Amino acid sequence: MSFNRLIVVTVVAGVVGAVIFWVFQLNLQGATITSYIGGQVVKKGGYSLSPVFVGWSIHIGVSISYALLMGLVMWIPFTENVNLNRAITLLIAVFLGWITTIVAPPAINVTINLLSGKGFPSGPFWWNHQLFFIVVWAIFMAAPFVWKKKS
Repeated sequence: MSFNRLIVVTVVAGVVGAVIFWVFQLNLQGATITSYIGGQVVKKGGYSLSPVFVGWSIHIGVSISYALLMGLVMWIPFTENVNLNRAITLLIAVFLGWITTIVAPPAINVTINLLSGKGFPSGPFWWNHQLFFIVVWAIFMAAPFVWKKKS
């Protein structure tokens, strides 16, 4: 995959993953990280910006960063076997979902605390991070230019 295509797929995967992450939160919790972070940043910073704009800017930025990390991992040709590469990168996607759940504990505190110090997050927060990385992985899998066989 070319670098330009990597960037395009990264942005698409990051935005789609961000929206799905948000919908998951909205339906499961009612409250979302975008409204909380936006509100907190505007309030504590004394800014005259829209909390919605600030919250979504942060959420999209983090999501595209995570998608780029996943995209770079998927760019690595681990083996010549395409199916084995798919399995390896799916395991990495699950691992990254787990790690980001630890690094960014319950979504409400993502940018406020990097680590909760209260143990391994579980339940919907863990599943939401898993869902994000698996969605990003699936979008990369659907891209026809990923893992083209060498002639």
